[in-house]
Amino acid sequence: MGSAHGDGIDLSIRQFGDAWRVMCTGGPAVSAAVEDGIEYIFSGLPISFFNVALLTGRGVSGDKLKSHADQACAWASDKDVPWLFVVTHEAFADGVDVVSILDNSGLTPMMALTGMVAEQVGPVTTFRTACSSPFPTTTPAVAGCWT
Repeated sequence: MGSAHGDGIDLSIRQFGDAWRVMCTGGPAVSAAVEDGIEYIFSGLPISFFNVALLTGRGVSGDKLKSHADQACAWASDKDVPWLFVVTHEAFADGVDVVSILDNSGLTPMMALTGMVAEQVGPVTTFRTACSSPFPTTTPAVAGCWT
């Protein structure tokens, strides 16, 4: 895991989990758990985007993926909300047919997310003050500070 490629994958998985924990903390029926290569973060909202089973393992084989998918379905079965099984394709062993395996588990591809790494970031040219906004503030309902 010392390679930049491996570190990027691990970082991506960690950041995804951290972001979902922050977004889901105020949900109506928050439920979270970690078990055997899966992190569950469910807000209890009836929107699949806010209820995820995140595959966190590396070098995952086809058999292990099938096991994880079945495990996630069982864990989520009593939550009564739609949910997503989130995978990072780079985390699988070579040759694993992720789509076919998950299809056989009753799961369907929904969306692809793409991450990017910036080799170089330019300097900041505009600084905003604490109360500046790119939006008009003429309406009293939106006047004030934007953070």
